[in-house]
Amino acid sequence: MNLQPRYWQGRWHLRKLRKQAEGFSRQGFRLELRRSLEEAARLADRVASPGERSLHWTLLAQALIWQGALQEAAAAAERATQFAEASGQARRQARAALVRGKIALLRGQLASAAEAYDQASAWIPNSATLDQAALLEHRGELARLRGQLESARAMYEQALQLSRAGRQRGREGWVLYRLAELEHSTGNFNLALDLAEQAEVRLQGVEVLGRPHLLRLRAEIERRRGNLHRAEEYDSTALRLYSALSHGRGMAETQIGLAKTAMRLRHFAESETLFESGIEALERLRMPLPKIQAWLGIVELRYLTGNLPWAKKRCEQALALARELGYPEGEADALWWQGELEARSGSLSTAEEKFRIALQIYRDIGCRVGQAHTMLSLARNIPASARGDEVREWLLQAHGIYQDSKNWKGQANTLLHLAECEVLEGASDQARTRLGQAARLFQMVDDVGGQARVMLALGDLERLQGENRAVALTHYDNARRLYHELKDASGEAGVLRARARLEQENDPASARTLYAEALRLLANTRDRQAEAHVLVGFGELELKENNYDLARQYLNQAREIYQKENSRRGWAHVFRLLAQVEQAQGQSDTAMQLYQFAHDIYKELQDPWGQADALMGLGTLDQAAGLSERAEKAFTQAIEFYAQVSRRRDQGRALLALSELERERQDLAQARRHLLAARDHFHFAADLTNEQAVLRKLGDLEMSSGDAKQAVQHYGEARALGAALGLGAAAASHSLI
Repeated sequence: MNLQPRYWQGRWHLRKLRKQAEGFSRQGFRLELRRSLEEAARLADRVASPGERSLHWTLLAQALIWQGALQEAAAAAERATQFAEASGQARRQARAALVRGKIALLRGQLASAAEAYDQASAWIPNSATLDQAALLEHRGELARLRGQLESARAMYEQALQLSRAGRQRGREGWVLYRLAELEHSTGNFNLALDLAEQAEVRLQGVEVLGRPHLLRLRAEIERRRGNLHRAEEYDSTALRLYSALSHGRGMAETQIGLAKTAMRLRHFAESETLFESGIEALERLRMPLPKIQAWLGIVELRYLTGNLPWAKKRCEQALALARELGYPEGEADALWWQGELEARSGSLSTAEEKFRIALQIYRDIGCRVGQAHTMLSLARNIPASARGDEVREWLLQAHGIYQDSKNWKGQANTLLHLAECEVLEGASDQARTRLGQAARLFQMVDDVGGQARVMLALGDLERLQGENRAVALTHYDNARRLYHELKDASGEAGVLRARARLEQENDPASARTLYAEALRLLANTRDRQAEAHVLVGFGELELKENNYDLARQYLNQAREIYQKENSRRGWAHVFRLLAQVEQAQGQSDTAMQLYQFAHDIYKELQDPWGQADALMGLGTLDQAAGLSERAEKAFTQAIEFYAQVSRRRDQGRALLALSELERERQDLAQARRHLLAARDHFHFAADLTNEQAVLRKLGDLEMSSGDAKQAVQHYGEARALGAALGLGAAAASHSLI
């Protein structure tokens, strides 16, 4: 020491700094840790061997990674690599390579990460079990990001065995955390939570970053299950811990999680602020992989607030980045959102194409929860191109996946859409049972929005049945109250629109008031499509009241909005209603042209229901013009299209039109067959009002053919049905007399 005092004093101080850094690491003092390691690395350059210098620069690089300073971390890792190569020590070279791989992984440079891990593998001997465990953990993370989930699981399990053999609780805890992340991404939420609990036990007192990471994972699981308030609680705690540790990436990703929760609680302004803050932090940290999910989160926000052009642009950017980075799960997520956006714009064929590509990617990488979400979206958004049996199969498969993963919200959503299928098929009682089950599941996860949707669906069911107006109003009132609690103006407006449709048959003035209130609610939102839907409702009401100029005015306003929003489905619907206005005013040529426009758009969108509605209008015009063969062809095609989407009530309506056409031709036998088939469809759809009307028409038909005995039977059935339900019994009795 007398001969080289500066050298030995430096060595002593270097040892002191390392001990100090170890203490800061255990206590989570990241800023102090970084300062100690920076000073140690500079001192090591003067007084330590190349191997020790490599160690200190590697430790500094790891500390910089924790803070999210990737550029400085990359420079430190490069210094560590240079000193490791100079030392010729394989272990130092391997550890430097692992750090380089981690930095590449965080930057989204998956190919560079794989190259670094290959280099580390060449330097780590088989006997070095702990280093092998670290390498397997890193490679497992790379495989997970590449979508190779089975390979990732195998690597994690092997790393877990090596960590246990080496009695390294910290390493074992981190591997268990990685396994929990993997199971969460595939939808195995229960297993993910079990693994998270095991990880927490191993990491407690060993690694301070363990607790906030696990809290954030739990928050994500609860958010996907629909337990939003619990997710918010977990994320808030995690954010406080990350802030205390100065952990940049953790703070940014937790802010994104809180933004998603706020968005699903309909706190849109708060959500937007959190998203912007999180994305700005990720941009500053230069971490592209988490940025993809953040972008898709704000895509969802724009989708909910009606800003579709902006959402589509951001979604394209996320998809391009995911493909550039070779990140299949991000690619599938972006494609799924593109499908949702296209479906809302009315481009159903494009939407189906996006959903099917996303579904295949989810299948390739083994992401079951992604498969379930995509099958649910196909069933919900593509009723036109997904035949009834296919829709039911998608929903049942999705429901099975959600059941396996104890995803209550997912189960509730599938039950809600299965109920809608059963309403279309006329199975009203079964639909009510499904909706009751869905309501209970939404209550379990405290999903008020889901409960509101169930109440709205129950109201629509009663309205379509036409049996119990008071019950329908009760359901609508409950739905509106729940949407009001959420401060969801678009949801409230949707309920008011449904109530207006219920009122417009008997009380047009009340219906107008409800439509006007819906427009007032939407005035402070950016949901232009919802505004257009209300204007269409206004147009339909004025059309029924024979206020044709007013109807045309409302419908043209709706058409302009749909055109700006690029909603071709909405545009086609307006054309069809404008055709009815022109038809009612005797402008047959204009009406024919508008019906044809609507039919062509529906055909382009592969929407058989829309095509059938347009064909019914064309057939009516042809019938009025005496073109009976063209009318028959249009009505027959409409029946075929309605059958594709299980619209039993509409099939009955088209058969009624055919029977009238056959009566004009004096073909009473064919007219009778069509009426009997229409009665069967109305009976199956539980549309008792139309069923009674058909029975009276059958009675009239038999009277005109001279079969009074058969006519008495039909009139008697109509009177009995009307007396039981209060539907036109007097008129049926008069016909019977």
